Amino acid sequence: MSSQQVMAASAKKNNSVIMLNGQQLKMPGNVQVQNVNNNIMVPIRVIVENLGFDTNWNQKQGKVTVSKADSTVELTIGRKVATVNGADKKLNIAPLIQSNTSLVPLRFISEEMGLTVGWDNKNKIVSLESLPDEPIMENPPVIVTPSKPTDSTNSGEGEFVPGHTNSGEGTPITPTKPINGAAVNSISFYDNRLMVGYEGSTQPNVVKMTNPDRIVMELPNTQFSNSFNGGQSTGDIQVVGNSNITSIHYTMVSQQPPMVRIEMPFGSSAPYSFYAQGSSTSGQFVIDLNGQSLITDGKKIVVIDAGHGGYAPGTTGYSKKKEKEFNLAVALKVGRLLEQESKINIIMTRSDDTAVELTDRGKIANNLNADVFVSIHGNSAGVSTTAHGTESYYYNDRSKAFTELMHRHLLAATGFTDRKVKYKSLQVLRDATMPATLLEIGFLSNPAEESTMLTEDFQQRVAQSIVDGIKEYLGV
Repeated sequence: MSSQQVMAASAKKNNSVIMLNGQQLKMPGNVQVQNVNNNIMVPIRVIVENLGFDTNWNQKQGKVTVSKADSTVELTIGRKVATVNGADKKLNIAPLIQSNTSLVPLRFISEEMGLTVGWDNKNKIVSLESLPDEPIMENPPVIVTPSKPTDSTNSGEGEFVPGHTNSGEGTPITPTKPINGAAVNSISFYDNRLMVGYEGSTQPNVVKMTNPDRIVMELPNTQFSNSFNGGQSTGDIQVVGNSNITSIHYTMVSQQPPMVRIEMPFGSSAPYSFYAQGSSTSGQFVIDLNGQSLITDGKKIVVIDAGHGGYAPGTTGYSKKKEKEFNLAVALKVGRLLEQESKINIIMTRSDDTAVELTDRGKIANNLNADVFVSIHGNSAGVSTTAHGTESYYYNDRSKAFTELMHRHLLAATGFTDRKVKYKSLQVLRDATMPATLLEIGFLSNPAEESTMLTEDFQQRVAQSIVDGIKEYLGV
């Protein structure tokens, strides 16, 4: 019997099952999914224990409050009207009590929390799909454009499929981090510097070679991390905005022992420098073509993070535009403005539609000993179209003053409602060791705000406000 047949049989035997991102949820105790007048109803315990939303149950009032990031849903037993972010919304069915168990409508709550809901009526299977990123509340400047697979590993709309490898030159090696070795988790090129992010321990060899002229970095006892460009272990990175270097080639040249090789065309007779940044077990190897390093040139280092990207699109706006596109458009404008500042080095976590893991975004800033970290986002309230305004987030006291200053500049530029500066435990903020902020420019789920946010004039105004805030904070 196939896994699909087993799943279907299980669904029929136990009434209905719930699949979250392809994995069947284990129901607490003897809890079962109920189909009441063609509405999928689940006990409150399912919302709390299986979906991970913050839930408050007031038994005396018969009211349940479900929240996640900036979305809050209030439902009352027997009432066919819910309150979503302060606005009333009609329900197909009211929450009810059955056999001393409080049941709430799964589809309504899930969709308001940003999940996609499907229903297989034949097999009685509820499917829930979430975005592969933190909740929304939750490298031009030049960096990289990884080449995308051209064979069957590519998805229908040309987006890279994580976990697949590129055909490249020969058979790719499945990347796993070696014991007592190292793993490459990023390769970027910006401001005439090749930067290779790594974890673990390795001693790189860097040499200049001819026929063709190039600089070669070999990393012994090293493989690519599973998060590197979705698992690719060989390929070419296209460099945008540099007249001398158009691409960088990377590959696994050996599996036993593992070795990574990175080759960068370089025909100039000018000297280059090589150095490492970070700790003994995590950091970046840098080939610097400028004759001075990011550490010694005396400039402030600013890391701009365009939220989401690649297979992680973020939220979908009212007009079906992807958040990742808005984030990148604003980030690139910020980068171009900062490039004009003689006392600032600007680093972008991404400069095109590539995926950068959440765990790597803060590391990029940390390994560079950056002075500030700014993550740019568009907000969403799920299917609700009424939420509106600008808000900014920080994680620790070190970042609060920076966030308050950035929010003041941003709010003046957007002209939207002030949703204030707030504390939030987001990974990109937790990981950063310098003052860090996450800016939610406005609500893409609100048709009026989205229409404004997608205009060039608005984005340029917002970008200038971000630059002004950074410069004021750094005293530049």
